[in-house]
Amino acid sequence: MRSLVLSTLLLLAACGGSTEDDLGSTSPAGGAAGQAGSGVSGSSGQTGAGQGGTGGGAGGAGGATAGTAGSGGGTGGSIGPAGSGGEAGAGQGGTGVSGSSGQGGAGVSGSSGQGGTGVSGSSGQGGSGGTGQGGGPDCAASPDAGKAAVCVTFAPEAMDFEAEDPQLDGQGLMFLAAYDTPFPDQGPGQEDDVPPIVSTIFPPPSGPTPSLVGVDKLPTLRLEGLPAKVYLRALFFDNLEALENQNVSWGVWLGGFDTSVGLQEALPLNALELKPGQGAAVAMPLVALRRLEVSVKLGGGVKPLDGASGPFRWFAFADPSLQQNEPFFGLSPERCLSLGDGNEATVRGFVIGGGDRHLLGVLNDFNQGDLLSGGSLANLKNGGGLEVAGGKISLGPKEYRRSAAIDLSLLVPLPPGAQPAPYSCP
Repeated sequence: MRSLVLSTLLLLAACGGSTEDDLGSTSPAGGAAGQAGSGVSGSSGQTGAGQGGTGGGAGGAGGATAGTAGSGGGTGGSIGPAGSGGEAGAGQGGTGVSGSSGQGGAGVSGSSGQGGTGVSGSSGQGGSGGTGQGGGPDCAASPDAGKAAVCVTFAPEAMDFEAEDPQLDGQGLMFLAAYDTPFPDQGPGQEDDVPPIVSTIFPPPSGPTPSLVGVDKLPTLRLEGLPAKVYLRALFFDNLEALENQNVSWGVWLGGFDTSVGLQEALPLNALELKPGQGAAVAMPLVALRRLEVSVKLGGGVKPLDGASGPFRWFAFADPSLQQNEPFFGLSPERCLSLGDGNEATVRGFVIGGGDRHLLGVLNDFNQGDLLSGGSLANLKNGGGLEVAGGKISLGPKEYRRSAAIDLSLLVPLPPGAQPAPYSCP
C-alpha cells in the first residue's frame, strides 16, 4: 500500500502544469449549456425558409434559443412543450449559429425530438440528452481518432464528516490516473511501479498550499488519449498526512477497485473497455477508509513468554471464524508495542464498509517471521481453530470514525524444542 501512495506523489510532481482546462466536462461547441431535457439526444433541427417557429418537444434534448442568424436570418425556435418530438421551427435562410446544448436529462429514453435545438440558416447541432444511466454529461471523443476518452463522474459513499477535524472533514485532493495494467504498484512479477498512461489532479496544483475540494463536490474529470482497454484508479486524500507520509490509511477514498469482497495485498484494478474514436461516460464509486482506533492490552491471566514487547497489528474481518486466505476489511500499520506490566496502547488503522466487523490483534512477542508464530499473543478463542474472541463492532453506514478495544487473551505455544532469542521494542 505504501508504493501506491508513492506513485501518487510522483503523479503530483508530474502534473504540476495541469490546469482546469484539462479537467471536467465541457459543453459541445456552439453555445452555452441549455436547459435540461428528458431522454436521449434529439437530432439536429431542420433548416428551412420562413420565420422561426417553436422548437422541438422534450422527447429529445431540451431546446434552447438559438443565436441570431446572419444577415437576413431569423431567430431559432424557443423551447417547446413536453411530449414526443415535434418539428423544429423553421428559420429564415442565411448563416446562423448553432443553438446551445441541452444538459443531461432524466436518463430514460424518450421519443427522439427532431428539433431539440432550434436553428436558423445552416444546420445546427442537436441538443445533448441523458446517458440512459441517470443522466449526466456527454463525453466528447478524443482528439486522436485512434484513441478513446473517458469522463469520470464520482459517487462517494455518504459519510458523516467532522468539520472540526481537517483529516475527516471531507475536503481534500483527487488523483485520477489510467493504466495499462491492473497492478500498477509492484504487482505480481513487477519490480517497479508502472507509470500511468495519463493522469490528472483536482484541484490542480496552484502553489505551496493546495486548494481543496469536497469529496461530495467533485466535478466530472476527463482523460483522453486512451487505448481500447484501461484500468482507472482514483485516490482522494481527505487525510493529507497520509499523502505526506506515503501511506494509504484512514481518510483516503478508493475508486477503481472492487472492495465488496474485502481487501488483499495486491488488489487489482477493474478493467474498462473503450471504443477508439469515442468518449465514454463512467460512474465511479468511491469507498472511504474509515478511521478506527483500537485500544489493546493483555487479557487477565495471560503470561507472555518474552515480556509482551514486539510488533503488533490488527485486522478487521467480516466473520469471526477465519479460514485460510480470509479476506480482510481493514487493518492497522505495524507498530512495536510493549504491553507488559499492565500497559495499554491505542493503534489507529482503517476499516471499509458498514455493518459487523471482527477485530483480530496479534503481538509477535519474539518478532518471528510468521504472524501467529510461537509466543505470539492474540485475541483468539482457545479451541484449536481460528475464531476471534471479542473485538466485535457494528459500524453505521455513515460512520467515519470509531473506537474499539481488544484483549490479547491467547498465548500461541512454542513448537517443541524451540528457543527463540528474546526481543523487545527499541
